[in-house]
Amino acid sequence: MADTASDPPEVVALACKMLKDSSSHYLIETALDVLGTRSAMLLLTEAFCGARRFDDLVERAGVSTMIGAQRLKELVSAGLLTKLPYYQSEKRTKYEYVLTELGQQTLPVLVAFMRFGSTLGASCHSEVGAAGPGSCELAGNSPLARLGKTDLG
Repeated sequence: MADTASDPPEVVALACKMLKDSSSHYLIETALDVLGTRSAMLLLTEAFCGARRFDDLVERAGVSTMIGAQRLKELVSAGLLTKLPYYQSEKRTKYEYVLTELGQQTLPVLVAFMRFGSTLGASCHSEVGAAGPGSCELAGNSPLARLGKTDLG
């Protein structure tokens, strides 16, 4: 519900009723426990954009290897990614990370964040004198910007 002014009043009323339900805080906290970090959102975005191997995910998401390892472990534990071996030697096994069915359900969340970020970016960029969303060097290269360039409806 990006723009409640354009939503029918009954949709807004239903959303408010759902959000006031006593379990909604628990459900929001549960989702935030898994998705509530910058690194989790960016790693999932990169997984949607085709990255599967640790080095690719970490580099493309722009997170440290330590943070990337911890966050990927959490995403696997939460059932959003699965860890599959792609190389095995006597010394070590290398894994790739693949979105699970549950992980694929995060796409609307990522897209909603990207769209909201675009809205925020328009006002934030205009305050610092930039031309608007996408004018910042980083804006067009961010994982969410790349994800938003796909046909998501």
